[in-house]
Formats: sequence, structure tokens, C-alpha cells
Amino acid sequence: MSTNNFQPFVTLVAQQDPPAWLIDKANKNNSFFSCVLAIQEQDILAKVISTVFNLIIIDENIIVGKIIPAIRNPQSLNLHTPAIALTGHTENDHKKHLITLGFDDCLPKPLINECLDETIRFWQGHNVQFDYLWSLKTLLDNCRNNRKLAISLYEKLFDSLPQQIDSIETAFGNGDFRLAYDITHKLNGSVKTCFLKPVGETADCLKKIFNENKPELIEPHFLALKQRIGVLLQNREKIFEFLEKGN
Repeated sequence: MSTNNFQPFVTLVAQQDPPAWLIDKANKNNSFFSCVLAIQEQDILAKVISTVFNLIIIDENIIVGKIIPAIRNPQSLNLHTPAIALTGHTENDHKKHLITLGFDDCLPKPLINECLDETIRFWQGHNVQFDYLWSLKTLLDNCRNNRKLAISLYEKLFDSLPQQIDSIETAFGNGDFRLAYDITHKLNGSVKTCFLKPVGETADCLKKIFNENKPELIEPHFLALKQRIGVLLQNREKIFEFLEKGN
């Protein structure tokens, strides 16, 4: 029996003709991460019925008529497992349709390694608060350990982020890249004030894409930013607890 205190985060990726990097990732499973590939409908169905997964990602081109009902069956081992659709459609109505079918969210095709990592990071968010420890300590140092000031900065940040991320998505969805850039720039300033380097670096990349008018790169990089912010918001209570009491 293993003495490892960590359980691996197991992700099922159901995709026809998976790219080489994904096959390679599946072959490099370790104690902390495991990626399981499935291609045929019957294989996918067998896996979701017999194996507990932490995350399920399914290409919408694979017939999901039997798979999603099997996942969402009240007796399913994966009833509460997040299911993500890989889709080539960007229309909000199509995404809503997929969510109505039983998916929790969508990812754009083609799936890229960085986007998969960010998605896993998001759904593995209960362990991610430690990534922000340096940021919190640095903020307190720069506030001369004024915890009330640090808490106030985070309260303003948490209040503004959800609206900002929605506004960015609306702006680029309407083709207004200038507005999307301006909102991302404002968001970036707020997260860098709190020394949130991982979020700031992702926002920098998105700003560059807006500035260079590269619409084909927007969706995956926006999703990466959205997921980083999602992880941050998910750890709100732990962040405030640290700022109030320290470690």
C-alpha cells in the first residue's frame, strides 16, 4: 500500500485522434497527476461507469448521448465529477446548449497543453492556495504588516474581478478589442498591486494578443486568465484567514 499522502488527480480526456503531446502526457503519469485517454464511445462509456475521475473532458464530436446520461446518473461514480466539453463553436447559445446537456463548462478546440494544465489547475483548486503564499507575504511586507490595508486591497480586488472578467469576454465577443485591452489592463494593475504574479503574467499575454489583434489566440488565453481568477476567488476565505492571522 502506498504511503504517499496525496491522491493523484485523475483526468479522463475523450478525444478522437489525440495529439502527440497528449499521448505523451498520458504516458507520464505520476503520483500527483494522471491523464487517461479514451477514443471510442464504448471505451469512454466503460471507463466512466467503472472508474472514479476528478475531471472528465469530452470532445463534442464524440457521440455523447449515452455518455453524459451515464455520468449524471444518480448511481454514477462520477455524478459529481466536472464534465467539460471540447467544442469548436464559440457562440454562447451553443455553450449554453452543451451545459443544458449536462456539461459544467466548455473548452475551445484545438485543446492545447497549457489550456489543459490550467483547466486541471482550476478544478484542483483546493490545493492551489499555497501558490499565493508568496504574494500574500509580499503584500504584507509592502504594507508594513498593516493587515487592515492588505485586507482592504483584497476586498476591492475580489469585488471587481468577476465583473471585469465578464466585461472582457463581452468586449472581445463583440469584436471590441480596444475595450477588451483596456479592461484587461485595469484588471492587470489591480492583481499586480496585490503581487499576484501568475495572474498578472497571464493578463500580460492576453493584453499582448488584444494589442496585436490576434483573434485566433484570444479564447484559450482568456480562458487561462478566467481560470486563474476562478482559483483565486475559490480560495477567498483562506486568503482572508491568512491576511487576518498569518501562518
